[in-house]
Amino acid sequence: MFRRHVALSAILLPFGALVACSSPPELHGTVNDIWGQPLAGAQVHIEGVTEAATSDAAGAFVFKTVPEGQRRIMAGKPGYIKDVNDILVPPGVKEENMPKPTLSLYVEPERPGFYLVGKERQGASGYHHLEAVNIETVGTELGGLSGLPREGSAVASGGQQVRFVFSSTLRSSQLSQMNLQLHRLEFVPKDTMTGVLGDTDVKVNLWVAKELIEFDLTGLPSDDDDDYLIVSRDKLKPGIYAFDTEDVLIARDKDALDKTPKEMRVAYPFEVK
Repeated sequence: MFRRHVALSAILLPFGALVACSSPPELHGTVNDIWGQPLAGAQVHIEGVTEAATSDAAGAFVFKTVPEGQRRIMAGKPGYIKDVNDILVPPGVKEENMPKPTLSLYVEPERPGFYLVGKERQGASGYHHLEAVNIETVGTELGGLSGLPREGSAVASGGQQVRFVFSSTLRSSQLSQMNLQLHRLEFVPKDTMTGVLGDTDVKVNLWVAKELIEFDLTGLPSDDDDDYLIVSRDKLKPGIYAFDTEDVLIARDKDALDKTPKEMRVAYPFEVK
């Protein structure tokens, strides 16, 4: 009996090892905020997988089985904007070669507006809200300059691309029609302008648009309002900048500016140091 038991064990052992080796590989990943801090309690979904995974205290999550092929993975948590990525699970992939996705969530702004993303998370949101500053126009009967009487309080670190979360009730098609722009400003204490009686020295004392700054605007997955990510294409040098729409910051005609709706006659300044 002892010999038969040993022989049976010798037969079953390779079979058991074969079953273990044929188990589908697991997919491991993490959910962080955009500053790299782990997020616990985030729900993670993968296209083609019925059950969701939940991130633990270290932000880690695991799926026992994931179908082969190109799959979309999404993570979300109350108070945060969802993140969506694509992953590829090759046929017959071993576990050590499985994709290890990291999903990064932006904090959901409390209300519409522009939010400067800080280099490090400080405070509840890690954002600096850009306050709206009314645009003023000064000049003569024949023309003038538009600008801001003050700079605003938000400050970004210089020498890097600057990021913003823009929360709005507008769809992307509506936003494109408003011609959202970013300008670098310069302070103009006074200027010589043409008037009906000739050149006139005019006291300005405004921050006036000097240079158009290029940026990329992409939509972020959102349930309610439309949220967008704005990233400057180049590193911004120190100075004062502002967002505006409908060309109101470069208006040269006071009458034309007065015809613009009051809620549109504003810009959103920030400083880069």
